[in-house]
Amino acid sequence: MRSFETLRQLQVIEVPSGRDPLEMARELNASGWYEFAEPDYHVHAAALPNDPRLLDGTQYGLLNVAKPSADIDAATAWDLLHDATNIIVAVIDSGIRTTHEDLKDNLWRNPKEVAGDGVDNDHNGYVDDINGMSTVANAKGIISLEDEYGHGTHLSGIIGGTGNNGLGVVGVAWRAQIMTCRFLDATGGGSISDAVTCIDYARKMGARVINASWNGPDDSIALYTAILASQEAGIIFITAAGNEKSNNDILPVYPGNYTLPSILTVTASTRDDTLWIPGFGTSGSNFGTNSVHLAAPGQAISSTYNSSDASYQTLSGSSLATAYVSGAAALILARFPYLNPTQVADRILKSVDVLPALKGKVKTGGRLNLARALKTIPAFDLRVEIMPRLPATLHYTAFPLFSPVVLESTSDFSSWQPVWTNVFTTPPPWSAAVPANSGIHPFFRLRAP
Repeated sequence: MRSFETLRQLQVIEVPSGRDPLEMARELNASGWYEFAEPDYHVHAAALPNDPRLLDGTQYGLLNVAKPSADIDAATAWDLLHDATNIIVAVIDSGIRTTHEDLKDNLWRNPKEVAGDGVDNDHNGYVDDINGMSTVANAKGIISLEDEYGHGTHLSGIIGGTGNNGLGVVGVAWRAQIMTCRFLDATGGGSISDAVTCIDYARKMGARVINASWNGPDDSIALYTAILASQEAGIIFITAAGNEKSNNDILPVYPGNYTLPSILTVTASTRDDTLWIPGFGTSGSNFGTNSVHLAAPGQAISSTYNSSDASYQTLSGSSLATAYVSGAAALILARFPYLNPTQVADRILKSVDVLPALKGKVKTGGRLNLARALKTIPAFDLRVEIMPRLPATLHYTAFPLFSPVVLESTSDFSSWQPVWTNVFTTPPPWSAAVPANSGIHPFFRLRAP
């Protein structure tokens, strides 16, 4: 037992071996002998990563020093979670510089393939697909992941540039598994059939998020079919609205104008939380109150580039905004791994910062807020097949999925008796048998301890 010199009414007691601290705290509270009892909760230090382009204000989309409200609230979000090491994000684009200092440690690695042996070890149709696959030959005529355009490398740094390594930039996720699927060539062009091949590869190889920062005016049934198959496999598909300053409700672009629930279409916002529409030239954010879901930072975004292993570049456009949302989706899935694509999309859309400048421009009227998307906890869902007799079986789901929840019972809805506390380690829904003559009352609730 430990006491405090100035707070003499407080004492810390050791929980006997095998006892649940939450259950013991409830028992002590119910005894009437204590003003309160609670577990000795754990906390952790709140700190920013040491990546220089974040700390100097360059990465304003994550940490806006000049206008603190005009970022995705990454610093707050990272206190909850900053790694998505178990989530594969497929960047279907122009390839990647696999040796880049800020990306090489966050590349997906095919666990069933042996590097450099010239054999398709996992029999998936691709030889030595260690970090992903390509449908494009490089300048030497060899099918390669090598990024000759720079776009895919830039997106990858936004999604998952290695955090807290003292180098360059940090991604929305400090750690993730970036799978590259190359179908755009050195000019930034590619075919629908190659895009479909990449989507199919990502689906078969376990991706949970697809970043598709490209589009075109043609409605392809083949592309729609591939995205639908990825949705059925549990993949959220995040794509760019485009940069023609046009209304996608009137002039549709694809895949962004498909209405599948797994698709999020993203446009670009500025460091001042306005729609990115420069005062000159033809480039600028596309918009659409029915076809574009939300905005994310897309003006003057600093990220990794393909020129060298230590190169960084500043670019603008909805492609980059899309990558912010893909990074957010990866962290959401890391925190809530059994959410389906629709639920991930819903969580992102319902947690945006609604902004006057985006009203009437995007469906939500808002810009991505990562902290709120990670914090928001769905209500408990308890479905009971028990009234009014025992024995019976409870069927229930609880969120957050791997945090403790308390099941309590009552007969009068005024006093509640704890039945058990559980930390779930298997996918929902869950069930539990309640025997007859157990002393458990016939009405139940779940609550967070």
